[in-house]
Amino acid sequence: MSNQRTHLNYLAQCLDLAKAAVESGNHPFGALLVKDDRVVATSKNEVVVLHDVTAHAELRLIQKAQVELTAEELKDCTLYTSTEPCAMCSGAIYWAGISKVVYGCSTSQLFNIVKSGLFIKAEEVFFKGTRKIEVLDYSHEKKFIKIHENFWR
Repeated sequence: MSNQRTHLNYLAQCLDLAKAAVESGNHPFGALLVKDDRVVATSKNEVVVLHDVTAHAELRLIQKAQVELTAEELKDCTLYTSTEPCAMCSGAIYWAGISKVVYGCSTSQLFNIVKSGLFIKAEEVFFKGTRKIEVLDYSHEKKFIKIHENFWR
């Protein structure tokens, strides 16, 4: 399977997690962590049901992964997420040592739908650090925007 197909496959799984988040009463965000072509952790947004503004999919994912993986193992992981990570989650990704992020819907696309919030691109946060994090943007794939259009409008 090509890299692009692999990325799109994992992003489709994130989209399924985002749909599951909505079905359980939360916001439409899902994320998973991959190491050596194997999903090692998954998470979805739980802000509403946990009454916790920090219960974002990426942050919950990192919390789960840190229980199972060492800091050294996290360095070899790729974090896939249905939507570009917010500033808080980007900071957590940086501090966890994760080296690659792949996302579907971009921050700017989300802002165009939601029209409010703290919107800072993940790369802006990563750029301030001393360690490089590779970021792949699949926002040209419209299916990742659709879930937000349906949810927020």
